[in-house]
Amino acid sequence: MKENCPAENITTAFSKYLCVPLCTLWLKYLFNETKGNPMPVISYREILQAVTQRQNLSQQQAYEIFSQLMDGELSEVQTAGLLMAMATKGPQVAEITGAALAMREHAVVIDTSGLDVVDIVGTGGTGLKTFNISTASCFVAAGAGLKVAKHGNVTNTRASGSANVLTALGVNIEADPSVVSRCIAEAGVGFCYARTCHPAMKHAAPVRKQLPVRTIFNVLGPLTNPAGARRLVMGVFAPEWTEPLAEVLSRLGAVRAMVVHADDGLDEISIAAPTRCSELRNGEVTTRTIQPADFGLARGRLEDLGVDSPEESAEVIRSILGGQQGAARDIVLLNAAAGLTVAEVASDMPDGIE
Repeated sequence: MKENCPAENITTAFSKYLCVPLCTLWLKYLFNETKGNPMPVISYREILQAVTQRQNLSQQQAYEIFSQLMDGELSEVQTAGLLMAMATKGPQVAEITGAALAMREHAVVIDTSGLDVVDIVGTGGTGLKTFNISTASCFVAAGAGLKVAKHGNVTNTRASGSANVLTALGVNIEADPSVVSRCIAEAGVGFCYARTCHPAMKHAAPVRKQLPVRTIFNVLGPLTNPAGARRLVMGVFAPEWTEPLAEVLSRLGAVRAMVVHADDGLDEISIAAPTRCSELRNGEVTTRTIQPADFGLARGRLEDLGVDSPEESAEVIRSILGGQQGAARDIVLLNAAAGLTVAEVASDMPDGIE
């Protein structure tokens, strides 16, 4: 995707969740002195004016403004104005890349020196209450010999986030980074807890909780793995994001990746519907549709994947690892096979399934 492409489909994906009068109110507040406080610094003002005029930022500009945010140099009002303006315009590839680089630079690093690390991860935000498919897939991929750095968090929008289900499974999600490094190296899988690994997010978190819209941070999490995973299976909340985010991963140095969204709304490769898959390979992004039948699997039902709590999700994962057959097992098989494919342990997904 070209840096200056209007990308109306991406813009629409963000803008349809916005309340424009709220955005306007924030901007009026930002551009006037209030309660005796001085106006924002010129660099911030110029950035915000550009974004509100639907001008795309360069990668460097996005990096600089999000570095300021991560350093705590922006007030909550300024942060809200920036996030609302970018959401209204629709963030572009260069802007997401710059913001991701800033976020990575401020992260606590999980040392995986000498390892070829994989992550199977999703943005969430689908509104579907399924068991933790990507987390279960990480266990299976690790069992097949991969080194997996599972990046995740608790959830506010679904039945169970990765941190929630791992807690239910007895995992110490707040382990020291050195312990996580050892887990990845010795056990093949470790959990990179977003709250521990991204302390600079404390400057954005209060604002994000109050804004009733999706922001750029909804896509940044999977792009900022603290262990530096360069091979990823990444699910997204809308189909128009698969190609742009595959391009972002390329710019961030990913070796191989699949960015997926299923027709049933899942940010996973679905067993119940066709899945749009944008694959990064050899620096090129290609998009195709994949279906369970392509791999000799019967189509399952989305309702067979549902849970209402982390404890239920944990029980489903235990049953899958214990050998239980069915749609839940098959969807984990699909996503773990994708992990083996991006790791190039398997030549393709059918090989990974075998």
